[in-house]
Amino acid sequence: MIAATIEERLVVQLADVIAVFRYREGGSAIWHVDISPSTPLTRLCGAWVTGDACTLRNVLAARLLLPFGGRLITDATELADRTVGIVDPNATLANTRDRISELDALHRDSKTAAGQPRAPIIWPALPQPLDWAALPPPPRGVNPDPFVAETIAVARWFAELAEVWSKVEVARTSRQHLACGDLTPQPLPVALTPTDDRSLA
Repeated sequence: MIAATIEERLVVQLADVIAVFRYREGGSAIWHVDISPSTPLTRLCGAWVTGDACTLRNVLAARLLLPFGGRLITDATELADRTVGIVDPNATLANTRDRISELDALHRDSKTAAGQPRAPIIWPALPQPLDWAALPPPPRGVNPDPFVAETIAVARWFAELAEVWSKVEVARTSRQHLACGDLTPQPLPVALTPTDDRSLA
């Protein structure tokens, strides 16, 4: 179990882009989301709406996969056969919340050099859990086609979570008592679905 957990973490650390994938025969939509802990570019870093199978397979390869609706349908499995793994968005959100709680507890238990309690940290607000039946609104000005707009909304949700994590890591690495000597920004604590479960439904 421990070995499997370590292996999963290593796999996730090697993949810093999530592909939000919405399949439709004749034309699928994919949005790439950069989830690295620090990036000078926009988090939404690539978009494709195409029915070309070769293109779809190439832009999904070596990426973490979030199938729209939480389920990778049978017709799409061949297109996603080179992905790193399927992401569980709300378990990833829970992992992030837990990590913030751990850091906050460590901060509250620590004292200043003068032995006084430290001022509280105002942590960034996390997004609400992703509800496939009530998706967050898409950004203004995007393609109004629900097939596209809803896919962008999901990608934006993950981009928001990644941005929160980036701020958490800035807070951690800028405080000696939280960094504990580790000044390297850590990756978003992504949760993957079990390899024998291809659905989040």
